[in-house]
Amino acid sequence: MLKKMIVATAAFIALPALAGTQTWNLNDGSFNYSGNGNTMTINGANSNNLGITGWSDTGSNNSIETGKLTYNSDWGLMLQNQNEPDRAPDHSIDNINNGDFDMVLLSFDTAIDLEGFRIGWAKEGSRSQADISVAAYTGTGSFAFSSSDTWSSLTSSNWSGVGRYSNVGATNYQAVNTDIISKYWLIGAYNPVFDTPTQGAWSSNNDGFKLASVTGQTYTPTTTTNVPEPGTIAILASGLLGLFATRRSKQAGL
Repeated sequence: MLKKMIVATAAFIALPALAGTQTWNLNDGSFNYSGNGNTMTINGANSNNLGITGWSDTGSNNSIETGKLTYNSDWGLMLQNQNEPDRAPDHSIDNINNGDFDMVLLSFDTAIDLEGFRIGWAKEGSRSQADISVAAYTGTGSFAFSSSDTWSSLTSSNWSGVGRYSNVGATNYQAVNTDIISKYWLIGAYNPVFDTPTQGAWSSNNDGFKLASVTGQTYTPTTTTNVPEPGTIAILASGLLGLFATRRSKQAGL
């Protein structure tokens, strides 16, 4: 019994606390300004706010540059990169025509386990669907793009492909299955850079979509997220042992 109590106490100290599942609806968002490099902000429950920025490999040597985010109240969030005109499907989050890969960076105040996302519009050729890639930042501390970053370089800089999702239909919800907990996520038109070696690349340059919402479970840190030091466990054990001995003494009538 004593051993179980010590183990349970240590586990409580070591694990982050689950604040619950929530959805960030992008129609609740606001923009800081209009133009390349703008940010959409959505206020979330439990003070877990979401900031979204748009990026594409439109720079020299395929370096990643900011794009212009806009929102269509009927369909969702759009991204016009620096090589595109403001028209459909170019101003969607896409990889169409010029071969640039658009992705939006989701930056949460508190780390989440991304459970899924919903799109409001999609196009793949003549069909209302799109292939979509998701990646997560697995490094420590804050993340920001540098001027020399490419989509390929991110894979050696603590970014991991989470999943690729085929033929996601317009207005549909797409579940995401991962055990990664992160403050930073990328969602974009299918990007072969984030495929694992065993998956093999799909055809691209024909996908576009507009993002409507994202859903995830927020995890808040406890007092410490580290396993207790041996001294801490010893103190806990001593206290629990004293309580256990007192209880036995009372039961024995001492």
